[in-house]
Amino acid sequence: MLKKPRGTYDECLTVVDGVPITTTVSWKDNKIVNVTSTFIGALEPTKVRRYDKKQKKNVDVERPKIIEVYNKHMGGVDLMDSLIGRREFMANVQKNYGQHNAIGQIPRTFICNSYAKWNRQTRKRQALRRDCLEHWPNYEQQRRVCKMPKCKFQSFTKCSKCCVYLCYNNDRNCFVDFHCS
Repeated sequence: MLKKPRGTYDECLTVVDGVPITTTVSWKDNKIVNVTSTFIGALEPTKVRRYDKKQKKNVDVERPKIIEVYNKHMGGVDLMDSLIGRREFMANVQKNYGQHNAIGQIPRTFICNSYAKWNRQTRKRQALRRDCLEHWPNYEQQRRVCKMPKCKFQSFTKCSKCCVYLCYNNDRNCFVDFHCS
């Protein structure tokens, strides 16, 4: 397979009682790609554009259907793998549990999913904070620390929409700064 030209593929079927159960496809792109599936095989290869270094131009290469379906639906797995690769805090998890074993995969998955969820929620909160609609200062009975970064004062004023305490007086107007910055 290594010496064959780019775009060639081999397909192996597992057949039980005349019924195909699984299919494994090896496809040569830049490197050999192996994919196994229980529902789709190499049926009807499609043409894709790939850059050829030797010819220094784009060429058409045949791609099996199973590779096309995999590329279409692989987003979540690739996202998690890239998050694991980019995070420095994952080094301790990999050191303690191992990088390639199943036990180590569980904490890595939990941490990456938690980080992705936290990141989405943070972006939503920041969009809500800056929408400039219906942010009203409400006077509360108890004081809390102002949520404006680098402000350590306590305030009775709470935003009606964001539900955060912010300074709103003659000396400091963290309320406006928080919503406009």
